[in-house]
Amino acid sequence: MRKLASKILILILLTALCTTRATAQDMHEIDSLVQVADTMPNDTNKLAVLNLICRMHSNADSVYKYAVEMLDLAKAKHLKKWEAQAYHMQAWYLYNVNELEKALEYNYKSLRINDSLGLRFETAMSYTAAGECLNELGDRQAANKYYNIALDILAEIENTSASAPILRDLGVMCITTKLYDNARKYMYDALKINVQEGNTREVLIDHLYLGFIDCAEYETTKNALTILDARRHSDAAYNLALKLDNDYYLCHTEQVQMEVYLNYAKVLDEPLRTVMLDSSLRFYNDAVELAKRLGYYEGYYYGLELWKAKYLLTTKSVKKSLELLRTIEKKAESDSATIAFIDIYGLYTQCYAALGNYQKALEYKRKQMLRENIDNNRDFTVNSMRVNAKEEFERSLRQHQLDEEREAIIYNLHKLHMRIVSIIIFGFLLIISVFAIIVFRNWKREHHTNIVLMQQNKKFVEQRDKLADINYQMTSSLMYARGIQTAIMSSPESLNKIFGNSLIIWNPMEIVSGDFYWAAQIGRHKIIAAADCTGHGVQGAFMSILGMIALNDITSDDSFTIGDNAAAELLNLLRAKMIETLHQQDKDWSNSKPEGMHIALCILDTETRKMQYAGAYRPLIIARRKGLILYQPDKMIIGYQPGKNDSFTNNTIELSEDDTIYMYTNGISEQLNNDKKGVKFTSIRLNNLLEANYTKPFAEQRQIIEDTVKKWRTESGNISEQTDDQLLIGFRID
Repeated sequence: MRKLASKILILILLTALCTTRATAQDMHEIDSLVQVADTMPNDTNKLAVLNLICRMHSNADSVYKYAVEMLDLAKAKHLKKWEAQAYHMQAWYLYNVNELEKALEYNYKSLRINDSLGLRFETAMSYTAAGECLNELGDRQAANKYYNIALDILAEIENTSASAPILRDLGVMCITTKLYDNARKYMYDALKINVQEGNTREVLIDHLYLGFIDCAEYETTKNALTILDARRHSDAAYNLALKLDNDYYLCHTEQVQMEVYLNYAKVLDEPLRTVMLDSSLRFYNDAVELAKRLGYYEGYYYGLELWKAKYLLTTKSVKKSLELLRTIEKKAESDSATIAFIDIYGLYTQCYAALGNYQKALEYKRKQMLRENIDNNRDFTVNSMRVNAKEEFERSLRQHQLDEEREAIIYNLHKLHMRIVSIIIFGFLLIISVFAIIVFRNWKREHHTNIVLMQQNKKFVEQRDKLADINYQMTSSLMYARGIQTAIMSSPESLNKIFGNSLIIWNPMEIVSGDFYWAAQIGRHKIIAAADCTGHGVQGAFMSILGMIALNDITSDDSFTIGDNAAAELLNLLRAKMIETLHQQDKDWSNSKPEGMHIALCILDTETRKMQYAGAYRPLIIARRKGLILYQPDKMIIGYQPGKNDSFTNNTIELSEDDTIYMYTNGISEQLNNDKKGVKFTSIRLNNLLEANYTKPFAEQRQIIEDTVKKWRTESGNISEQTDDQLLIGFRID
């Protein structure tokens, strides 16, 4: 199963926080207990002390040493309860040194003994420990089953407090499979229990996990609301850590804080963006200082320094980010820290893409995908070993049950032999034999059925994982394509630099878009365009990239000059270039629709305040005090269209102060109402909305337009699907 590569290091930190055992004060108490145990006779009291030492000790090797001593003494005294506890502690040691198959075997031994003795709480804990092993081995279905059995037992004996760690384990399991809603539900249930119990430490950890879930979901969905929830939970955890006055917990919370605040900055505009970036850097510096003071910096190195590289990339210090990544990569190679390479290569990809070196970015993207494939192969091998361990346990459990049944039968037969005559004994044995044959046949039939079901389930799991992997690869490729598209397209910052404060609403229907906007400045002339390419998704995105490249090529050519008919000439040149690039004249168009783009293009002369407009199916809107002025486009496409190859119409417009100019594609006007299926928003509604609000600041206009369209799409809490890519741009004449 693919792991959450960009978040796995933080998840490991949180898991380590949950499993913290002994503090310095505890170690002093442990040393005292060890001295006491050495002087005690070999009885149940010594077993109790050894068990307490194992539970308190933080050193795995020491736990194993005392667990072995505990097991030997329990076997010598024939004390099954303590034997089960010794197996449980040895399983804990094996789990922590990553011998998961052996740990699972010892947990099964502990489970069998506790279940046979009727120790319900201990049985629940054995199921929980076995579930943890199965989860680490990749069998999440079996792990989920064992966790829920443990929860049912704890509910039966009304032990609510012990349920919280299990609910948290279920939540972590959902995180690794990106089932964020399920993970959030489990974590809230655990949080509710820990709040009722007044356990501040556990409440802190629950808030950290909830913040981590929201942060991980934001990385996937880019939904700003999730990062707001992430900040709320991480702030709550941070305040609790300050209240506890514990540097260890504070160090962990600050590492989550720096991640959350960095993502939060991405959804904000200046100056709040800079404030959040500064806060995230402050949390990083505090976390580094605490980690070094606690002696944990080496263990936290990759999580901290990879975050620093991401921060430098976010603040556009790309070269510094690359220098740091090279340092991290060298250390990862030296330490054989394979878990860090996926993040390292991913950040390399982003850095080189930001620098425009797409060849280098593609090289590191391939390295990242290769590393992910290696991890997948390793998971497959581990999963095969897990299946063998599970089958061995089931065979052992069945044999154990048969042995118990056989011992009971022999005991009863012995009693009957002493009390009844040989004829009755013979008859009883005959009945037992017939019964055994029936049981065996039934068992054999059920066993065969179970094997068939297991084989079918295995095929289903393989197909599911394969589909999940294909979906992940497709999504990753589309996200990479989106990065390329947005890198080529004019940024909001560059548009603001050319036209001053401006309005941009760009909402792709899918990950990539067929709508694009483009802007440039040549001397005193400012050029801006809004275009809608045929199709959406990948098809439209490719066409939009061709369009932007063509516009850049035309306007950068020394032969291109801006005259009285420049807007129409630019569209004529763009049409010719698209026809040539797509070889459209060689195609049979008798049964095909025209392919190309609809576009509105304006050229503004900053000295004369005259503006030229030419359009292909896309209009121009000018809002002024006397009302809206609509300039209609030519009914010709930018592309080959049989019978329509006339020159585009050039419109020259005298602009006035405070005029507001709008250009948009048909994505907003074509949006359907969720209540009245088939009813579109229409350009009339959009134009009325622009006329009513054109004097307001652009940020407020954007919010009004988006809220109005969302309300149009929403009915009874349900929102209709977006029907097309959406683009609207506007600027104002000062």
